[in-house]
Amino acid sequence: MNNLTKLRLVILLSIVTFFFNCSDSVETLPPQESTNISVTLESSLASYDALNVEISDVLVKTKDNGAAPDCWISLHANGLGNINLLELTNGSNLMIVNNLPVKTSEIYEVRLVLGNNNTVIIDGQSYSVSAPENHQEGLSVPSIHLLQGGNNYTINLKVNIDNAVVENSVNNYKYLNPTMEVQLFSSN
Repeated sequence: MNNLTKLRLVILLSIVTFFFNCSDSVETLPPQESTNISVTLESSLASYDALNVEISDVLVKTKDNGAAPDCWISLHANGLGNINLLELTNGSNLMIVNNLPVKTSEIYEVRLVLGNNNTVIIDGQSYSVSAPENHQEGLSVPSIHLLQGGNNYTINLKVNIDNAVVENSVNNYKYLNPTMEVQLFSSN
């Protein structure tokens, strides 16, 4: 091999090494620039036999500008299937995201995204329920919190389902209209 070929090989290897080592993945960020987020879900009591919801995802808004294309971050809470919210009462909760590493930022809003497979069971009878137009993108709660690097955070979503199923008397259509609270707990 002549010197020019060796030089080309060294430059090529340097470029390849540079591109593979310069990932902006959260896993490679220094601890002060990343944090771990867990999300738990709990519910209040209600007079239904069951309230089954399909959770598609949990999103957090990390930029105050809602028009910014990357203001919402998915916490990848998909694949949970249907969950009976009445099983998440009296101190019971469900971990729906577990120690997901994210870039340190502020959280301006938390959104629980529901799928289309939601039912309520009242007096043994199952009814399909869907979210009204104002909840089509999910249940959202403003929540301004600064996430500090190196900490672990748990976002607790408490869904108040008492009187959450509303019936339209005209066509006997039932829709889901719960409220939600957000609590943030930090641990080092």
